[in-house]
Amino acid sequence: MEKQEKSFSDKMNLRTLKNTINSKTKKVYKTGYDSLAYKNLPKGCQLCVTGRKSVLFVTGKCSKDCFYCPLSENRKNKDVTYINEKKTSNFKEIISEIKKSRSKGASITGGEPLEHMDKTLTAIKTLKKELGKNFHIHLYTSKNNIPEKDIKALENAGLDEIRFHIFKYEKSIDYALKTRMDVGIEIPVIPNWDRIILKLIEQLNKKHVKFINLNELEFSTTNSEKMKKHNIELKDNDLYIAKGSRETALRILKEVEKRKYNISVHFCTSTTKFDHQYWNRLKHRAKSIKKPYEKIIKHALLEKGLIKTKNKEDINKIIKKLNLKQNHYKITKEGIELSLKNLKKIKKLHPEYKYYRVEELPTEENFYYEMEPI
Repeated sequence: MEKQEKSFSDKMNLRTLKNTINSKTKKVYKTGYDSLAYKNLPKGCQLCVTGRKSVLFVTGKCSKDCFYCPLSENRKNKDVTYINEKKTSNFKEIISEIKKSRSKGASITGGEPLEHMDKTLTAIKTLKKELGKNFHIHLYTSKNNIPEKDIKALENAGLDEIRFHIFKYEKSIDYALKTRMDVGIEIPVIPNWDRIILKLIEQLNKKHVKFINLNELEFSTTNSEKMKKHNIELKDNDLYIAKGSRETALRILKEVEKRKYNISVHFCTSTTKFDHQYWNRLKHRAKSIKKPYEKIIKHALLEKGLIKTKNKEDINKIIKKLNLKQNHYKITKEGIELSLKNLKKIKKLHPEYKYYRVEELPTEENFYYEMEPI
């Protein structure tokens, strides 16, 4: 928890971020969100780091087999759809989750979202219709040789920003550059791939592509064996960051700065994604779903009391003694949730029960992040 508390205290508000990224200087700078940038951040990134983007995972299906793919087993190559952490099958739930998260945009991802072109186009049109034309949507695709008609269809549906996941320049980018969409590349930083990535950036810069996003490479339970076969190791004393990825990104940024390119380059670290993008999104969701007996702490977690008992008579006794209104408690599989203040009142009368102070993640799963006996 110490790491998270520190990162929260370092957060800047959206106004400060805008002041930082509006600089036209061709110098590498710190964004304030544990990432580095050269020139302006893409609109999608601006919203992401402040937690204002929901993630629409269209499908886990993908014809490629990238050795670094981090998707979990319950998503990888599965034809499933998620909005943030919620598995879903209809747009009503998708819109509801986006509103709960107070998002101003969405990122469409997979798998490969263009494997389900009709579904992806319907998603873009529906989000624009239900949430307004200013709701910002960007999409990731690793598909090669995308036909021009498909690129045009994405534009016509209302897509604002397209991000190609490729290491070599191809014709699909030229098609996208003819549209109104912002065009960029997003790739992981493979350790010591300086030459490959710099060659790509050089081509992108000549073609006036708007940006390239470089992601710090991470290990997961599903990619670790393949990563090791490619001689990629874990960073010392770390559980998931690839050794050498950050150093490679820093060398690339320095070279881009030296060459004074016009393309925007953003190095998004694992800390940026977890401590900022993820936790900021949860902070907004917590404000939407907080119940009267819960308190928001550490910017995002929901604090409350829990009395562990599955005895219905005991639960009814607690509710009656405290004269609790219906929205001031919740019966769960663990027992009864209520405010810490009411928990302490009951504890004085009935010390025989098991009492806990809990911190819950404000996600669909209602996961207890921390559970402390009282």
